[in-house]
Amino acid sequence: AQVRTVIIAASVTLESGLNQRPAFLAKNVAHVRQHLVLALFRLVAQPWIDGPALSLSLLCDGRGARLLSCNRQHVRVAGGRVTLEAIGVNAVADRNGQLAQLAGRIAAALPGLWGYVGVDFVLTSQGPVVLEINPRLTTSYCGLRQALGINAAALVLGLLEADSAVSSPPPAAGTPAFVSLALDRGD
Repeated sequence: AQVRTVIIAASVTLESGLNQRPAFLAKNVAHVRQHLVLALFRLVAQPWIDGPALSLSLLCDGRGARLLSCNRQHVRVAGGRVTLEAIGVNAVADRNGQLAQLAGRIAAALPGLWGYVGVDFVLTSQGPVVLEINPRLTTSYCGLRQALGINAAALVLGLLEADSAVSSPPPAAGTPAFVSLALDRGD
């Protein structure tokens, strides 16, 4: 039977830090088991979730979150490999407030989350499914100034002086910025 499962290499040790290899699609359950055993179970296997690959750029103050932008991830699946090729920063509108609510739920679930945070998720017919929360700069950060006219680093530093990140109104919507990660592969 065909199983669409993504295997993400995520080997973490105190000595080496995070050692990340490209994600790939497994052919079947035996293929998943083989890779898990060969990697001594240092891999994470998760089901493939159909839907648009999106991300959020957040500013968190330890109690709440401010949605800076919602971004469209351009993901390529070729030769069994999954690759992030580009991101459209601020390319997705939060028309019904669902994504700002998601940001708030993430901040409530992780008290103390502070600074710039990136959230990868898939938007399904049942709503957003969070894949990972990155409490660090992400690729989307590179396009925030162009897309929104904001200095996200200054906003993070402002958290040291301000009472709350979420008390500030969100920046006015700008035009999307395109951040490309694609290398010339000759194809």
